[in-house]
Amino acid sequence: MSPPYNSTMRVGMGYNSFTQETCARDVVKPALATSKPNNITLAAQSTKPLDQVHSSAQFVSRFGDLLEAFGVTPAAYIKNDGSRAAEYAQFLNVDHFNGHHIHYLIRVLAAREVPCSPELIEFDVISAAAAEPAKVYGDSFITGFLEGGELVALISVKLRRPSEENIAVGKCRLEGQVGLVFRVATAATAAGEVDGETTTIVWRKCGLGMDAPNQWTPQSVREEVMSFPKNAFANPVRLGPVLSKYTTLKSFLTSKIKVPEYEKSGAYIRAASLLEDYLEYKGVWGSIHIAALQVEAGHFSLTPQPQSPELLQLSSEAKAESEAVFSDYEDVRSSKSSSSVIATNEGRPYAATVLGLTKARRDCEREMLKIIDSLAANPEANAEDPSRQHLNPTVFRMLVPRITDIAKQQLELDTTQQLEKSLRAEAELQQKYAKLELTKNDVARELQDVKKKIEPYRGWCPIELDKPFRLVNVATTRSMDYDFTNSNGPSYQLHTWDQEKDNSNQKFEVVLGDAKGYYIRHVVSGRYLTPTWTSDVGVHMDFYDNFPFPFTFNRIDADNRARQVY
Repeated sequence: MSPPYNSTMRVGMGYNSFTQETCARDVVKPALATSKPNNITLAAQSTKPLDQVHSSAQFVSRFGDLLEAFGVTPAAYIKNDGSRAAEYAQFLNVDHFNGHHIHYLIRVLAAREVPCSPELIEFDVISAAAAEPAKVYGDSFITGFLEGGELVALISVKLRRPSEENIAVGKCRLEGQVGLVFRVATAATAAGEVDGETTTIVWRKCGLGMDAPNQWTPQSVREEVMSFPKNAFANPVRLGPVLSKYTTLKSFLTSKIKVPEYEKSGAYIRAASLLEDYLEYKGVWGSIHIAALQVEAGHFSLTPQPQSPELLQLSSEAKAESEAVFSDYEDVRSSKSSSSVIATNEGRPYAATVLGLTKARRDCEREMLKIIDSLAANPEANAEDPSRQHLNPTVFRMLVPRITDIAKQQLELDTTQQLEKSLRAEAELQQKYAKLELTKNDVARELQDVKKKIEPYRGWCPIELDKPFRLVNVATTRSMDYDFTNSNGPSYQLHTWDQEKDNSNQKFEVVLGDAKGYYIRHVVSGRYLTPTWTSDVGVHMDFYDNFPFPFTFNRIDADNRARQVY
């Protein structure tokens, strides 16, 4: 990835690819017999330069990945805090990046390489540069430029309900909405809208001025991406330098000049680690600033961190190592600045006051400056151990007072209390419900008992209810007779008598009784058949007005209903 272009770049100029800074001009020149330095121009090739289009679309989850996509090195970002990448400044906003859950980066680079003419082959040895080769020469030189156009779009989504599952679904939906043909989908496209707030930033670098829509959408971004290369090649601008290493020059190899070798020293790897610490410190710095304002306004409260002997020991060791490292290039620092080695935090927690936060913020700035100064003074020395020059940000966080959002804490407390109240109310309702269920079952049983007591018996009966019938003695064929109507006066005797068709004293009926059985009633008198007393020969019966007795009927032979006892 070519570093970003700036207007100070010239062919033959030294360049520091680690910090992405331009160095001295004309450090590499054409052959002396061929051309003078001021006659160096971009080559007018006989054949048309090869046009190349590089398109990519990817989800980025780390800020370092975003820097890499733009060709900005960690060291360049730390040293200049993004100022050197002014073209990309709107994309390299850490707060914006951390405030969103999904980032979809689309980049289209339509470029052709235009080398210089005549060819640069002579390395110019500058005697005064021996002390600071990195500043004068850098580690490479500019041999040409990339021309064409560049389009960058960053679609960021802040989900309403962030979770791993929702992030995965949001990525699939966003990818499907953009629908770029050169992008191989990582998962099946999910239908529907992304559930969150979407922010789209689009930057175009091209010689042709193009109007932007009032609001970028995934569809308009796709249309712009597909049509951009043609416009870029038709109206090219410089995009970045073409760099070459000094080791490609014979004249350099014969010289005694030594330029930095950042790849071999591991400086790039260490700078990436420093970037993580720098960004974390930057986040701490911002949060402390906001917290101090909120504490003064009475919205936040502070709680001191506990004192830790381990932190004191760790801080003491870090301070000694920091002083040892800075002493290695003390002369270099003193030649540029009169400042002394910045003191390391002594491992003591800051006071839980606004003044304590102010001191913590100042020390946070110092730790950030340590990272910047170490890169500026001696990047390769820094590569030995990037953590020796500054306090680990995780340790620093352990010294800053715990910050509590009072309103949020009260809301959480109210929510917890409300939840506990709801749980208690629910438990009480469950208990009441259980009691009601028990009561309901008891009432149901009581109702069944009452029902059995008050509802008339409706068991099997051999004859139709409320219909007159005779009770006949099978052995004598005589009918039961209750002497109630008699010309000589009723005797009220229950006895058997010859069957007489119209004799009303011989007519009885079965009627509904109580829950225990039916009543047998004498039709004329309205009296009820009731047992009176028992003897060895059986049970004696009689009829009474107020003492009905319940009867039930059973079959003698269930298979032959003609034979019955009733």
